[in-house]
Amino acid sequence: MYNEALFGIAIPNGLRVGNMAHWNMDDHAMGDNYSVWTSWTTDSRTARDFATNYGTAPGVIMSKRFKVGVNAIPNISATGKQMQEAEWLIFGPVIRANVQHVKP
Repeated sequence: MYNEALFGIAIPNGLRVGNMAHWNMDDHAMGDNYSVWTSWTTDSRTARDFATNYGTAPGVIMSKRFKVGVNAIPNISATGKQMQEAEWLIFGPVIRANVQHVKP
């Protein structure tokens, strides 16, 4: 996944060959990322935390504009709200995202 991110590509784990995809937003927010979505955020600190494994490793932040309600839906599950990550879910693979390299 990291190598794909270097090229601005994000593929939902649930859509990878051999994996069983789910559509449950709450499970996705709780860490079961074998869903049909990739997670995106409007919060730069949240993006940096996930990209750098909370400051322990260099990483990549990807950014792209999405149409709300068409491509991007907010994670309105109970867990999604509780996590307060400003999480948006994007269905299917994303290509041509902007890439920013970040250090811890």
